[in-house]
Amino acid sequence: GRLLAALNRHTGHPEALMAASKFLRIYLSDDDRRPGVQPGTFSRAREIGEDFQNGALRPLFALLDSPDTLANVKMVTSTLATLKAVAVNDHICKHVAAKGGLDTALLAFEAHITDEKVAANACMLLKAVSRNDDIKRIVGKGKGLGLLLRALDEHIASSRVAEQALQCLSVLCLRQPENCETIASLGCLQLIISTMTRHAEEAQVQRPAISTLRNMVSSWRNKE
Repeated sequence: GRLLAALNRHTGHPEALMAASKFLRIYLSDDDRRPGVQPGTFSRAREIGEDFQNGALRPLFALLDSPDTLANVKMVTSTLATLKAVAVNDHICKHVAAKGGLDTALLAFEAHITDEKVAANACMLLKAVSRNDDIKRIVGKGKGLGLLLRALDEHIASSRVAEQALQCLSVLCLRQPENCETIASLGCLQLIISTMTRHAEEAQVQRPAISTLRNMVSSWRNKE
């Protein structure tokens, strides 16, 4: 309660919001891997994210939209990571898309697309919210898909970005033939193959790349 009160009370103070955002991300981290331990991070995220008016999303959107944040790559990276930690279910993801959070995140992604950490965290957030089929279509028709592919091309040497971007592409292609056609029309099949070749020994890159190609074929077959 106090954390949410602090987030909502200090919407005009980016430094205070940043500190609260970092604490929130730690609070939602599942860092206790002991057998039989139930850390409760999912229920915490639901409690914090589902109430848009009084929860964490509105102040986090305001933080990411702040000129002070957009000018600071570390703040952008941190806020994207916190939003991803909060976006744990369909209800929250719909809030992110409908209440301006997705557009704000994409603007931040575009502004700092050459930064490896921003690119990785933005891809992770896009993947999290794109579990919803309607949001997949929004990302495909808007600038999200293009930014994702730009990030993959820009950071093709980074296994971290490659992994996250390909995981997101795999999700965006699932049951979405229009997104698949967009990817193919942009000539990005070769980019996927080049990424696989570049990271031939890294299973965490190969798996989502293969999954993306499989989902693309499956989506086209279902359309036919």
